[in-house]
Amino acid sequence: MIEAKDDTYKYIDQSGGHVIKGKSGTYVGYTHSATKGKGANILKHNKTKKYYAAGGSSTAFTTKTTLHDTPEDAARAYHKGNLAEASPMIKPPKNEFGKKEDAFAHAKKHGGKVMKKTFTHPTSGMQTVSYVVKEDAEMIDELRRKTLASYISKAAGSYGRDKQLIGRTSPDGTMKNAEPELKRAVKNRLTGINRAAERLSN
Repeated sequence: MIEAKDDTYKYIDQSGGHVIKGKSGTYVGYTHSATKGKGANILKHNKTKKYYAAGGSSTAFTTKTTLHDTPEDAARAYHKGNLAEASPMIKPPKNEFGKKEDAFAHAKKHGGKVMKKTFTHPTSGMQTVSYVVKEDAEMIDELRRKTLASYISKAAGSYGRDKQLIGRTSPDGTMKNAEPELKRAVKNRLTGINRAAERLSN
């Protein structure tokens, strides 16, 4: 890779990260110089699917160049040819994805729940959308103390009712000979109560 020298700009690909979409284009990357800092946002035109450069501020989406076939060409036009070789994309966290289908594929392979993460810029109104895969343990960790206490209270009541049901429906009144589905429900409920109680005590 060619290192940026003096005021040479490099194109930084961000197309696989967060999706930031404006009225005219979708953010795919930016240019940067070691000496001058950030140069311009590079966007993909929503209608033509071609690329153009906008101003360098974080909210700039206004077209500053003609449309080009590649993001590098748009960056080169903006900087009048003063562009080094493209840099690889800065990757998002391993459990965060720019595309919904990638998040669901990860969740299917590794387990967990897909949650949509949206951030709206306070001044421009532009939205950043990504999809985060959270494991069951992470979901429990995020519950607040009040929610955990409420869960334990409700789950304990449900657990007690299920145990009574086992006593009435099992041939000998024991868990051992209860229906498999009911045994599984009681076991899962008890596991949830124990995890929540442990989290609450920390």
